[in-house]
Amino acid sequence: MFKRVFVTASVRLLGVPAQLLLMLAITRLTGAFEAGVYYFAFALLVILASMSRLGSELSGLREVASHLTRNSGTALRRAVRVRALVTIAVSVTLATGLALAVPLLVGAAPSAPDAAIVILILALALPALALLGLFVEVLKAIDRAGFAVFMQNVTVPVATVILLSLASLSGWTDARATAVATTVSIWSALGVAFGVWWRWVQHWSPTAQDTTTGTGVRQLLRDAPALLVVASASTVMQWMGLAILGVMATPEQVAGFGVAVRLAIAGAVVNSAITSVMSPKMAAAHATGDLPKMARLAHTSAALILAATAPILLILGAFPQLWLSVFGADFPAFATELRVLLLGQLLAAFLGHSGSVLVMAGRYRDARLTAVVAVLALGGLMLALIPAFGTLGAAMAMSGAVVVGHLTAVALVRRNPGFWPIPLRLRDLTGNRTGRR
Repeated sequence: MFKRVFVTASVRLLGVPAQLLLMLAITRLTGAFEAGVYYFAFALLVILASMSRLGSELSGLREVASHLTRNSGTALRRAVRVRALVTIAVSVTLATGLALAVPLLVGAAPSAPDAAIVILILALALPALALLGLFVEVLKAIDRAGFAVFMQNVTVPVATVILLSLASLSGWTDARATAVATTVSIWSALGVAFGVWWRWVQHWSPTAQDTTTGTGVRQLLRDAPALLVVASASTVMQWMGLAILGVMATPEQVAGFGVAVRLAIAGAVVNSAITSVMSPKMAAAHATGDLPKMARLAHTSAALILAATAPILLILGAFPQLWLSVFGADFPAFATELRVLLLGQLLAAFLGHSGSVLVMAGRYRDARLTAVVAVLALGGLMLALIPAFGTLGAAMAMSGAVVVGHLTAVALVRRNPGFWPIPLRLRDLTGNRTGRR
């Protein structure tokens, strides 16, 4: 288990320099103004791609892992096929709506002509990004977590950097070039991820006779209201600020806040790596009624998350201007924003990842409530604080909402399935215990 955590975490750690390299290439090659235009459009893309899956990637991970354990081939394949078809239908619809909404989104801002074109280019990548997120979770469930994480966190940004660098050789260094490079990279990564899944399916020979048919479209749509909010919450939390600032602030401010956010969440990749490995195990433990084991896995996850991310966050917070200056002379001015964002991430690391515990326990409504609380807090705080404090207000809103969401999740896990999701004593990591205490 720890070997898998180490491998997945290592791959995600490779994603940190890959993401930072991409951010560095964008800010250095295109400048703060063009980078801000791109990040505004990219924020819309990421949010809509996450919504396109209707949360089916979470139930997909849980269901595929369950069918794999039972050697139920027909149900496993159907679970993936249904989710892929629904994701395609929704993502194409949202991509069309995004293209039609361009005049409303860009308005009469100075960056309107460039922003409109960039949004239209990235709309072409929306179905691919939505499907890539789905297949990443499916590959995790079939024990291909390291590869899945590599494709999403390393391949896409590195390929984008390479393509953008090639475009710069011909003098094409603006937000449009970055959007084209991003679109090509995402579609290419999806092709590889789907190829690995297809190859695995062809070689897997289930030994048990199928007794279930798997989730159908109707059940998927019934689960969507709960899972959509849960699955999209973290994405919205990361990118809503850029989307709102894209309408209310200058492109330079969007770029500065975007760089600060990406630096602040650098340690979060370790959280995701640990959760990627632990989540299927927690789902299996809950499915067999082994609540003490599920609690132990949750406590181990929380301890690993804090131990791995706290040093990173503290180092970034000690020298914020130094790290920001790497991206250009305009960015050290956002040092305060970075410190505020880092504080929120540090508190979140201390509180663990209780939302995953709720999902793996099948507590979709509770997980949805957690996400709703966090997103509503984020939206309300941003609308209240951005007009008065600008990018600093956006940072304050993001950190405050992250902490509120995590505290809500901790309380709900304590209520049901009935244990504290963070270790309160040393024996929580080693001893046997019942669910409640």
